[in-house]
Amino acid sequence: MKHVIKTALITSLVMLVLATASVVALSCVSRSNEKKAKNEQLMELDFVNTVNEQEEFQENAVTTISEEAGNLKSMKQEKLQTVYSVSHSGKVEKQLNKWKKREKHTFDNPLFVWNPFGTNVLGLYVYYETPERSYLSYTIQVGNDETVPNFNRSIYEDTADNLDVTHEHQMIGLVPGKVNYIVMKECTQGGKINAVNVYRLDLTEHVLSKEAILPNDGISDSHLPERGLFAVADKKYLRFYDNSGILRAAIPTGDKHSAHMEELEKEILFSYARGKYAVLSGIGKVTKQVTLSSKYVDEQEYTYNEYGQIWLIASEKKGSTTKDQIVSLDLNTGKTKLLIDMKKIWKKLYQKNKNQDWIQLNSIALSGSSDVIVSSGKYSSLIKLTGITGYTPKVQYVISEDKTLASILSIKKKRLKKASYEDGAWSEEDADFSGLYQPCSLTRVDDFSLAEGQYYIVLYNKNKKSGKSAKFYQLLVDENAGNYGLQEKGDLANSEKGGSVQLLNQNRVAFSGAEKKVAEYDETGYRIQSLDLSKLASGQLTECRKYTMDGIWFQ
Repeated sequence: MKHVIKTALITSLVMLVLATASVVALSCVSRSNEKKAKNEQLMELDFVNTVNEQEEFQENAVTTISEEAGNLKSMKQEKLQTVYSVSHSGKVEKQLNKWKKREKHTFDNPLFVWNPFGTNVLGLYVYYETPERSYLSYTIQVGNDETVPNFNRSIYEDTADNLDVTHEHQMIGLVPGKVNYIVMKECTQGGKINAVNVYRLDLTEHVLSKEAILPNDGISDSHLPERGLFAVADKKYLRFYDNSGILRAAIPTGDKHSAHMEELEKEILFSYARGKYAVLSGIGKVTKQVTLSSKYVDEQEYTYNEYGQIWLIASEKKGSTTKDQIVSLDLNTGKTKLLIDMKKIWKKLYQKNKNQDWIQLNSIALSGSSDVIVSSGKYSSLIKLTGITGYTPKVQYVISEDKTLASILSIKKKRLKKASYEDGAWSEEDADFSGLYQPCSLTRVDDFSLAEGQYYIVLYNKNKKSGKSAKFYQLLVDENAGNYGLQEKGDLANSEKGGSVQLLNQNRVAFSGAEKKVAEYDETGYRIQSLDLSKLASGQLTECRKYTMDGIWFQ
């Protein structure tokens, strides 16, 4: 009996030791995985830090790619009008297919083509096949300049597990004015690296060398920016700068185009000239191109309705008023259709103030399948319009303190009440925040923690007094209660012309036309960093936003 008990005790002790060891081992693995994930996150923030150090390469391990070496192909660069035609992209694709079939392209012998579609003057097309399903991870490092951080990304493979045997991509991140080293890694499930190749590409004579690096006031380790690229639209390009102010991509554009873009599923939508819009695939191919009817003038503010239509603020070319219409531009048919004429929606208000810029719609945000929220600079108000694709569009509500609007009974009845919201209840007693002044850059933000009929509106609120701070406002709208309140606010640089703000996870990205800077703030209002855009051809700069480009360029 004693022997049995002794054996049982020894067995229990052994089991306890093994269990403890397993817990410790699992804990170590967990900490190791967390550290790896944290390092990977930091590596894609695009600034110099301890996990983003410059690598040294043996000269014999580096392959120079160039037209002279015969391993870099290029195509004739066309004019803007040709570049953005779907037929031109089709011709380019046929030529790429010929090159792909001419010889077998493997990871060790990829096909490189410089900017084949003409849609990114810093784009490097790459094609190869692998026997095993994998994905491409890469690092771009410049020579002789440790102030330019490594650019680390994994490519989006467009499969459920992001693994494939055929790899056709556009590599983003090459720096003009520098010698670029491209470290390509063939990775399999779990990030295991099968093979590594290093290439050298000399861009020291690139046309955009002077605008390659923007002044940046720095990033602290205690306040981190969000991962992504700042999209800056000037007179010639839609440029993409990283967190360190390094130019990583440049899409050519014409003059007087809209300043922002839209991330669609696997593609991007943007305005490349006034009234002209294009959709690009991840490799830079033009998949759609549409032009606004000559009956209208594009006022350069638009949203995408997620069902194939661009809804944009417009003016009738031969009309007597401006910025008072919303039209639809269909990406599939190319047809233009008038959706809203504010002169008809608010007849009495228009009769009171019959001048050219009588309402000044200055931004538009999607708010459902057939609803939008627009801002009026003239009346410092937000207006929700419903059923805009139907026969009887209506104003659902108005957020405004303007006395002229309040003097018209039909508009006054639609006004939401200004209130404060705490612990699930509304109170009009503590609603003492400053009202709207020329709000712009609207975004509707839905939150599943909110009750039905509640959502946020994020906007840039200007200041009446020159030199004073503008505001980041996050309003809570409650359609059922008929109330709105201020949930979050923060100081921003004021901008008499233009100005934008974007909520990106917990951070805020804001552009000031007065400062000619784009800045990123954390949720406490601390300014993490800012990029100085004054050296760009900034006559058209009105806003700037930040995009991850995941599911398009990156994994």
